[in-house]
Amino acid sequence: MLAVFALSFDDLQGRAMPLSWRSFPASFLSGFAGAPPPLAAPPATRDPMAPRPAAAASPAQAAGLAAAPAPVSALVTVQDLGSDRDTWGLYADWMIVSRRQDHIVETSDGALHMMLNRGLLHGLELLTSHDGGANWHVSDPVPYTNLLSSIDIRLVPGTDVMMMTYVNHAGQVVFAAAGYDPIRGGWEPLRSSLVDTTHRDNRSVQPTVAMGPNGALFVAYTEQVEDGLVLVQARSTDQGLSWVREEIVLEGALTGAARMVVAPDGTRGIIMVTYEATVWFEVEQGKWTTERLDDVGALAHFASHYSVVEAGDDIVMARAGTDYNLRVTRYDASAGGWQETVLPLGETGTVFNVQISRSSDTGALYISIDDVHHLGRILVLESRDNGLTWARHAELQTPKWLITDPNRFEAPEVFSGDLLIGVQVNLSENNLLNGMYFHSVDVDGDGPDPRAVVASPPLTVPTGADDFLF
Repeated sequence: MLAVFALSFDDLQGRAMPLSWRSFPASFLSGFAGAPPPLAAPPATRDPMAPRPAAAASPAQAAGLAAAPAPVSALVTVQDLGSDRDTWGLYADWMIVSRRQDHIVETSDGALHMMLNRGLLHGLELLTSHDGGANWHVSDPVPYTNLLSSIDIRLVPGTDVMMMTYVNHAGQVVFAAAGYDPIRGGWEPLRSSLVDTTHRDNRSVQPTVAMGPNGALFVAYTEQVEDGLVLVQARSTDQGLSWVREEIVLEGALTGAARMVVAPDGTRGIIMVTYEATVWFEVEQGKWTTERLDDVGALAHFASHYSVVEAGDDIVMARAGTDYNLRVTRYDASAGGWQETVLPLGETGTVFNVQISRSSDTGALYISIDDVHHLGRILVLESRDNGLTWARHAELQTPKWLITDPNRFEAPEVFSGDLLIGVQVNLSENNLLNGMYFHSVDVDGDGPDPRAVVASPPLTVPTGADDFLF
């Protein structure tokens, strides 16, 4: 079990072991993605593309609740958009390192905006596409970032205001907000502030951001320290001008990744995933409470290979478990709690990466997963009942001459029209050059969808932020 101890910021100052940024030799960077060492893939017990036996009843079905039938797979149009030179970078091995961070958003004019870490000489940069991901151009760089910086971006609901949290070159956690101008097709900075002035180890600090229903801002992140893992939650009730932090240490947890969640029904907390377990942190009456959701954690960079999406008032989390199985856990708002984890594909032992997305047009959910035994293959699953049942929707194949091991990919958490999936690729085994290759998946069966241009809402951030978590 994880031991949880509440500590103040001053208590932690002497225990943290932050690393200031310095120039690392290329030989160190080429093998850096292997820390912690990658797990050896177990022998495959079954090909996930092969027919499988009927799935066991879901918790809702077992309880006698009616669930919509799984959709029937039909002919799906998949368009390979290829690559764009503006998406390539030098030693950009951390281009899309973390799964539970969002890196692609869509503004009201249908434009896609993607945050990539383009590595040496670039760091974090915001790219924009006006044609569904076929072509990209760099719109704005993120200042004072380097090839180890990670970022989470989200739109304020109902607006074209982007809020983001990232790690700068000094390992400090930053919050920023920008407003999109659809006429110019660019972004205007609105706010920037330091969430945490501590110089933390930016390899393990991968922050996420969320906004409460009353406008309060929340940022969660982790840092590896000598005694385990530090989990930090920060809040701002003045639109990001100032921040209050609270920290706890998970003793004995060698690695882990946090995702801040504020659901439409007001449910607020932190999903904390380590190699050993998946835990839900919440604050009730000023005290931390924990709920162990699963005895299986997530794979890869600091257990970050999991993805979360809001589905109405529900929350659906998909993970590439340490058992190499696709694991789905749902928060059911009507039942007021988390449901038991299910394995939509059964025990395949082949899943290393996962991304979950929601169509704003139909509300359907899509899970993109890879197969460790088929280089460059991505399977797309579909659910039309908020994640209760799943069916195969599409199979994608990145060109095999592009090295995709490990197979990393990115899809927007919320999208309209077709589902865009970008795969991180490289031209050599030493990660000298990294770039993105894109697939476009037709999710409604009518072929590629034109993106309608609509008027942009006012560029404002909600006021009256009085939503406290602690």
